[in-house]
Amino acid sequence: MFRFLSTLLSVGLLCSCAINTNVGEYVLGDVETSVRGHNVEVFTDRQLVSHRATFLGQVSSYYCQLESDMHLPQAGPFDDIDGSRGKLQETLKSKVQQRGGNAIVYGQCYISAHADTDCQKALSCEGFAYQVEY
Repeated sequence: MFRFLSTLLSVGLLCSCAINTNVGEYVLGDVETSVRGHNVEVFTDRQLVSHRATFLGQVSSYYCQLESDMHLPQAGPFDDIDGSRGKLQETLKSKVQQRGGNAIVYGQCYISAHADTDCQKALSCEGFAYQVEY
């Protein structure tokens, strides 16, 4: 019985300790982006024509590559490099939901060199937010 109480007390003390870290912010940010974007449906321009849709604006996502060791093309469109395009598009879907939309038409994803910032290269994706009535 004494061993059980001392274990319970130890666990309680460990759980009450405060640890200052920003890891939780990143995890919560990823979870929030995923949950928000889950309710947004992807359309093409042609598919959207057959629905009653209200345009809400353009959305964009951006990733700054600080180190030059990642093998990226110099500039131009890209398909998917280490899942980067998919992650940027999930962020776009989250931004659509934040604007009150439930649909997105993906635009172009591209790579550019940024001489005026600390980025070696930047990956960007754009899309168009809509509210579709079903």
